[in-house]
Amino acid sequence: MAGRAEREALRRVQTPQAFRFAEILAAHRVWTGEPSAGDDAQVSMNCWVLPPEILDVTVPGRPAVGRRGEARIAYRAPRANVVAVVQVVEDLDGVSRASRQVEIGVVAAAFGREAGQLTVPLAFETPGRKRVVLTLVTDEREESEPASIEIEVAR
Repeated sequence: MAGRAEREALRRVQTPQAFRFAEILAAHRVWTGEPSAGDDAQVSMNCWVLPPEILDVTVPGRPAVGRRGEARIAYRAPRANVVAVVQVVEDLDGVSRASRQVEIGVVAAAFGREAGQLTVPLAFETPGRKRVVLTLVTDEREESEPASIEIEVAR
């Protein structure tokens, strides 16, 4: 700026903000910059909320028809609250290749944790090869990339 601005010609304007409240509140809570951040955009640019990530999936033992099993999911969810796991089971044997999908709530086990391990139940009605696809879901309905594992279900 070269010189002094004529105050009579200046106007105060507020620009509209386009942030989801929960996301910008989370960004302000983890903000480590100057206490008087310029605006929400500055805070947001430095505090992106990352989607959750599945690091590893294991199914201990050998699942069998009529016997409850489990999948163990190691995950990371920086600045996100995981609330559910979407589980899709695909039957890889047979002509129809049937699949089913269910959303499993995990709020008590994962909410507020940036990393950890989740255990979700597995149950099978038929033997054979299956693909289990798991996706983490946050309270903002952000999803992780799906992770899959193929298993053999015994009779």
